[in-house]
Amino acid sequence: MTKKDRIYLLGFMGAGKTTVGKTFAKNIGYAFLDLDQWIEDKEAKKIVDIFQRHGEQSFRFLEAIYIRQTLSLSKTVIACGGGTPIYWGNLQWMLDNGLSVFIDAKPEVITERLLASKSADRPLLLHKNKEQAFKLILKKQKERLRYYQQADFTVRADGTVDDVVSQIKNLLPVL
Repeated sequence: MTKKDRIYLLGFMGAGKTTVGKTFAKNIGYAFLDLDQWIEDKEAKKIVDIFQRHGEQSFRFLEAIYIRQTLSLSKTVIACGGGTPIYWGNLQWMLDNGLSVFIDAKPEVITERLLASKSADRPLLLHKNKEQAFKLILKKQKERLRYYQQADFTVRADGTVDDVVSQIKNLLPVL
């Protein structure tokens, strides 16, 4: 197996990692894995429940365990949680064991997407109005940017899914 067998999508929640990842994977004939969904399936608990019952650090530890289990996967696009690259050396591990793509979206776009979706499943946005959500997203994005920017490639995600998929295809080496 080579690094291009696993493509890790990084970026803030709501940037489009899962939506883009599914389309991109299908487009190139790869499998798709949403890390958050995989954790929920394996743990038989929603992430929001893990956060509430055991705390963020417990969730981040589980995230580190499961991201390392992706090493056994071949020809797979993996959508990571927004905080995955920040903890437990996960970013360096992904850089060493796959290709990484930072899906970068403006905080205004992310806020609109998250508030239009089921933000109740987003532990960091629980009980936040639009202004509070925007401020939190702006703050967290700034904190995480230095991690996301270490990805092998960066694409803008303010356009359509097809636009983002095309950007990724144009940047990645022949798969």
